[in-house]
Amino acid sequence: MAKVIAVANRKGGVGKTTTAICLAFFLGRRGKKVLLLDLDPQNALWAALCHSGEKGSGASGALELVRGEASARDIVQTTRLLNVDLIPFGNPESVTHQDESLFAMPRKRAAFVRVVASLSKKYDYVIVDSPPGASALVEFALLLSDSVVIPLQCQPLALRIMPRILRDIKELIVSANPRLTVEGVLLTMYDFWQPISHEIADQVWSYFPKKSTFRAVIRKSPAFERIFDSEDNPLLQEELDEELLDYDVIADLVVSREESSAESRKRP
Repeated sequence: MAKVIAVANRKGGVGKTTTAICLAFFLGRRGKKVLLLDLDPQNALWAALCHSGEKGSGASGALELVRGEASARDIVQTTRLLNVDLIPFGNPESVTHQDESLFAMPRKRAAFVRVVASLSKKYDYVIVDSPPGASALVEFALLLSDSVVIPLQCQPLALRIMPRILRDIKELIVSANPRLTVEGVLLTMYDFWQPISHEIADQVWSYFPKKSTFRAVIRKSPAFERIFDSEDNPLLQEELDEELLDYDVIADLVVSREESSAESRKRP
């Protein structure tokens, strides 16, 4: 069974979708089979990763599955990334404001969980992208998952909401998903030339336990913005931008932790 990792944060613009894509990319480069699951109605994963000419084709996804309009075999799409498949949120032309309520219905949730469990047998990792805020979709992403990566933008406001985010996660662990753990708080948009980035890193690394943070940062770079340009995605270039390799370090840490955990479970 695949390990299911959610990428979540109440705040928007912190690099959640970028983290989901780049983590999947570097896990795929390590020979791991990865399934990206988009639970964000913005459908950014499909826009970034679809094959040329498919951008407006309206692929079925998670939304059509919970509506009962598609089956599991209809919603998994191939991407241009090595070893990475995708379940988009859904056909952008059919999304309505009422659709989110479907993901709060216990019967719909249970059926979706069964589909993900069945699909995950073919993969090593399932990476779940979630929208900002505290919606039913975010809660569902965390219910599905074994762990959560929390991207944290190197700005004071982002740091102030961290206790609230962790409180929400702890409450959900107690009430609905006891297997959920914090894979790590991940510092994003780190600027080596700005003292505030160093200050926030020092605060995060001193406040949170080492096992709950990544002792590595994601630098601020225009390269990450280009990931959402389907014609000029830097992940598809022969030579990768240096900043993109920051996520290679994170992928290595994720795999190392999983291997260490698996080894521990084998010991008598």
